[in-house]
Amino acid sequence: IAESGARKCGDMRLIARETALERGDLVARARTVAARVCERSAELRARGTQGAAWLEPRYAMSTFGMSPVQIWQLGLDEIVRLAQMVERVAPSVEPWALAFRQPVEWDIDGGFHGVIALLEQTEGMLEQAAGNWEIDLGEPIEDPYAFALSSPFHLVAGSYLAALGRATSAALLCRAFAVEVA
Repeated sequence: IAESGARKCGDMRLIARETALERGDLVARARTVAARVCERSAELRARGTQGAAWLEPRYAMSTFGMSPVQIWQLGLDEIVRLAQMVERVAPSVEPWALAFRQPVEWDIDGGFHGVIALLEQTEGMLEQAAGNWEIDLGEPIEDPYAFALSSPFHLVAGSYLAALGRATSAALLCRAFAVEVA
């Protein structure tokens, strides 16, 4: 802080609005959405990769020495693993961490969301990827994020903003805010 000239800020706290839902309702909701995320991921995985032009290197980024096809397959598998972890841990997660929903007026990139909201976003991106399976992306563009909102690859595993990133965030929230249940 001293080097940048920025003023020192006090401790910041996240204040989550109380929810009218009981812990059992929240746990049931988290488990239901997590199960649907597993189903959607399995459906996409079952389609295979044959003929998926959007997995060609010219449309999908290769990272960590893996091909887009490997990233796609491992991403779907990891989404299932993370969703199953949420299903197991949800009963011990603080209710506010399950239920928190970002106020609409925040309107920020990504932002903070609770476990259920993150899983719902994950499910929505998986559904959109399925709906865009036959998409024609046209000519490749130099921007690696050019197809972030349309390509199944980008919607599922192309970046931290994809379904995989959201499932990861949901699982990490569960681990961070798990408490002993009486």
